[in-house]
Amino acid sequence: MSWHTIKPRKSDKIFSLYIRTRDGFKCQVPICGRTAAMGYQMQASHWFGRAVEPCRFDENNVITLCAGCHRRLHGKGNAEYDELMEQRLGKKRYNLLLLRGYRERKKRDDVMDEKYCQKLLDDLEITKKI
Repeated sequence: MSWHTIKPRKSDKIFSLYIRTRDGFKCQVPICGRTAAMGYQMQASHWFGRAVEPCRFDENNVITLCAGCHRRLHGKGNAEYDELMEQRLGKKRYNLLLLRGYRERKKRDDVMDEKYCQKLLDDLEITKKI
């Protein structure tokens, strides 16, 4: 299923803002270096797509990419993206994310997902003020 066909929920919008804030609105591809401050669009990119509920709001599964890198890498199965995620997470966390994406099943709960994402964003904003 393409990311274009999945209707974003309110929790997706909150989580996207959280991820982009966490990453400083900077593309996480090391050789890119584009930022929102430079006028580039920053997007929260899911390695396992949003349709995979166990990983939808997993902080390890989502990074900030500029629109160009997002189009080029676009999700799990792209060798460059797979390598970037493994380097970023380390072998153990990378393998745990693979297990979650392929094995776990989670029932959708929009209310709890929204609360969880809002709490992540609130906590991040509090720590940035300290």
